[in-house]
Amino acid sequence: RSIIGRFKTAIHPECMEVITITGTHGTNFKHKYTALELSMKFNADFFVQLGDFSYNDDCKSTDDFRSYWFRTLSNTDYKKILPTIGQYIVWDDHEVEDNSKYEPNLKKDLAKVHRGLEAWFESLPVEKREGVENNWGNPSYYNSYKWGKTLELFLLDCRAERIPDTRNSSDAIYISQKQMNWFKDALLKSDTHFKVVANSVPIAHYGGLWDVALADRWEGYKAQRNEILNFIVDNDIKNVVWLSGDFHTGSVAPVDKPETPWNKMWEINMGPAGNTNILGDMGKIPNFLWNTGKMNATVIVFDPFKDSIYVKYLDPEKETVMFEVEL
Repeated sequence: RSIIGRFKTAIHPECMEVITITGTHGTNFKHKYTALELSMKFNADFFVQLGDFSYNDDCKSTDDFRSYWFRTLSNTDYKKILPTIGQYIVWDDHEVEDNSKYEPNLKKDLAKVHRGLEAWFESLPVEKREGVENNWGNPSYYNSYKWGKTLELFLLDCRAERIPDTRNSSDAIYISQKQMNWFKDALLKSDTHFKVVANSVPIAHYGGLWDVALADRWEGYKAQRNEILNFIVDNDIKNVVWLSGDFHTGSVAPVDKPETPWNKMWEINMGPAGNTNILGDMGKIPNFLWNTGKMNATVIVFDPFKDSIYVKYLDPEKETVMFEVEL
């Protein structure tokens, strides 16, 4: 007999309520996902998985991918939390292969990418966009979902559409122009208080040691990053919040330096719940409010009445507050 699940449905389109969310990224098999069990205590309205859900790097065949997803979903703490809450999911590199191999192999082994993404759609409750393919011929999923007048959640595909050869050009392709046009139009039309973007790889400015990974994030595709951030500012779109993963860190930061017009947007890295990054604890990143490379359970409360965003990170072992802030 299957596990009986439960979830909250989105509030009425004309209603406005306080919405609480939890979520994570970076759940490697080598760790125990204690943060997920703690996240169940938040009584959140929904869960956001920001990529690196399952570490499938060693997979070759379709059966390999299916086997790894079975292990992730049945033999870890995901089995406890996922039946208790609705979820929104985006993907990142480890669902197919670590980025150091994934991007160089795009032209050589595109069939593996197809197999990995098909297994992802097969294993998870993700809505496939019919008739929409990305730059590499894979099906896509980018979409948005409203929770009343409080927030609209935009799910971006920030991995499968990149064209690395264009990175330093004036026509850099981090996401396809089709997805970019959809995103701009959806942002303009959104009538919710908060516009929350589930964006697997950070868009915030890092600098310093973090630039060793410059090619693997929005900053490495400067022209498109400038395009979307300027679009938001030029159209005076308020309360855009970016949720990010990939770096195996938790953090709260303005999207860019104080002297830029983009610094009023926030980026919140949720998790990680099953991997760590030593760089996250090697000192505060300039302009960041806080950052950590340690595993944590993350909760975010969007309050349209107070026009505030409350963010809290808990230590999964001690259940103590690592950091909290109201933005």
